[in-house]
Amino acid sequence: MIPHIEVFLTRDILFNDINKAELYSELGISYFYLGNYYKSEKFLLEALELYKAHYNNDYVRIAEILARLGGVYRNIGNYQESRNFLEQALRAYSKHYGDDHIETAWISTYLGSVYRHIGDYNQSLILLEKAQSIYHKNYSEGHIKSIWNAAYLGQVYKNLGNYPKAQELLERSLLAYEKHYGSNHTKTAWVIVHLSSVYRHLGLAQKSKELLKKAVEIYRHNNGENSIEFAWSIAHLGATHKDIGEIDESIKLLETSLTIYKSHLKEDHIIFGWILCILGNVYRDQMNYDQSIKLLQKALEVNEKHYSRNHIKIAYTLCDLASTNFALGYNNDALEYINKAVAVLDDGQHLYKYKPYEILADYHLSESKKSENSMSPYYDYHKSKAKECLTKALDIVQKNFPNNSAHITRIQSKINKAIASD
Repeated sequence: MIPHIEVFLTRDILFNDINKAELYSELGISYFYLGNYYKSEKFLLEALELYKAHYNNDYVRIAEILARLGGVYRNIGNYQESRNFLEQALRAYSKHYGDDHIETAWISTYLGSVYRHIGDYNQSLILLEKAQSIYHKNYSEGHIKSIWNAAYLGQVYKNLGNYPKAQELLERSLLAYEKHYGSNHTKTAWVIVHLSSVYRHLGLAQKSKELLKKAVEIYRHNNGENSIEFAWSIAHLGATHKDIGEIDESIKLLETSLTIYKSHLKEDHIIFGWILCILGNVYRDQMNYDQSIKLLQKALEVNEKHYSRNHIKIAYTLCDLASTNFALGYNNDALEYINKAVAVLDDGQHLYKYKPYEILADYHLSESKKSENSMSPYYDYHKSKAKECLTKALDIVQKNFPNNSAHITRIQSKINKAIASD
């Protein structure tokens, strides 16, 4: 379709401004689905300019272009700009269609996704569940639009630590996407990547790896090896190789992902914070601690540029830095990072306040083993501190996560092992 529209536009004397705006809009949407976000942005902005020259800002077609641009900015990681455009679109859609219309649900789903990316999981859940109720009211639960919304809900439940709920929603979404779009469609690959991430968090790394290999091939075939989507999928695959212990393959994939992203984006882009954190943790597993600290500090710089000081991404990066510093024996530096992470998490309503305590517990458990082997008098001290930290972590996860959360299972297991070794 794209070549036909582009040929039409070379004969623009045949079209008035509104005709041109329609064609620019179609081009922008088409390039979006091909993953060429910068061309999509270019044509959508041209359509927006033409529409605004002829209509006021309440015109529903303008709102649709704003929403499409919000989707573009979300996919290139410009979440603040995406939220701005989508909130404008949602106000216009609510005014034009009403709060309970399926078109309003469409915008709410996109906006809910953006709130997830910026770490406001509660607001994300509110928007997505509202959209879900609208879709269920107008369609069946098995309708592709209901399933599309369910896939986004699954991603939020993953972030909230409710992995069984996330797994249920994303597995159902994958079956529906394979039936509706086919097994080799990029939209199917999108669901596969998110489901594989849930499997990884559930400890099913091998299952995650097999799924991701399929998604990588879909993106390779449809988008090419220099696409953002391919880079995104192999970064997830690299993280899974890390969990399996295949360190060399993990580093190879993550560094390839970084190289691809660098060909599309500036190196202070938000996506680099995520990948550098994973790679920094891989190098820690490899005991290449200097490289780990270098990458994690760079990740912290990127994250601090894009997120507020009390954002979960900041806290997680601080925790990662603490883990590497503990491994190096730089305990004072590690404790400083942990204290900063605690301050970040206590300053907001985060569900992840347990993380610094679990890291501290791991440190004390490690020190207790060293003390036991060397008959050091500090054995009881470290064992006691480990139990204290794990108890705090368990109390937090029990209050904030569902009973079947993997976080509760993991921390309780550590407590049981600590008690059993007494």
